[in-house]
Amino acid sequence: MQDGFGKKSYTVSVGSGDIATKTAVNPSGEFRVGSITKDFTAVIVLQLVQTKKVSLDALASAYLPAGTLPKGSPITVRELLNHTSGLYYTNDLLTGDTVTGYQGFRYKTYTPQSLVADAVKHGQQFTPGSEYQYSNTNFVVLGMLIEHVTGLPYATVLKQHLITPLHLTNTYFVDPQIGIPGCTPSVTSPRTTRLPLFDATNQTASWLWSAGADLQHLGPEHLPA
Repeated sequence: MQDGFGKKSYTVSVGSGDIATKTAVNPSGEFRVGSITKDFTAVIVLQLVQTKKVSLDALASAYLPAGTLPKGSPITVRELLNHTSGLYYTNDLLTGDTVTGYQGFRYKTYTPQSLVADAVKHGQQFTPGSEYQYSNTNFVVLGMLIEHVTGLPYATVLKQHLITPLHLTNTYFVDPQIGIPGCTPSVTSPRTTRLPLFDATNQTASWLWSAGADLQHLGPEHLPA
């Protein structure tokens, strides 16, 4: 088949798409892309930098609603982007047994403000810029920055800045939609191997928001092989 760039492309299906029936993964199905959403968020922030609405080395608090970060926070926009901010990882929801933890919050709706507030209450984990620590909190804060600077919802900005211009007709922001018709099951392995695999597809994804709530359909958006 030909992709949008006039080059040949192909799709490979690996593994089972259903725990019970063991049917193959549907290569034309929809998939939650999780933290690839961070790439979209980062690009939008860099677009705002390009248009001089944001400066990478300015204090992030200058582009956020008052009180989002602690007063006097030295964290810069660049440090949020490269995971050196020292902000606590919001996913303490998944501590311990991942199955029990996930089942406890998968259908709950969290606001970005509540996620950041929860992280902030844990205190600064290290001096900004001194260490690297992957943290969803950074990109939730960046989503809030995007909304505050543009005055528009994150999903709207995502569509205007990337999805529409790039003709990503099969990519969309799903939070807080729970069930995704046609979505290929997302099978998760618990941290303890004594527990079975389970289907983790249905969720609000609000606990990820601008750090991981995008969904894509495997179709003509494939890049050249």
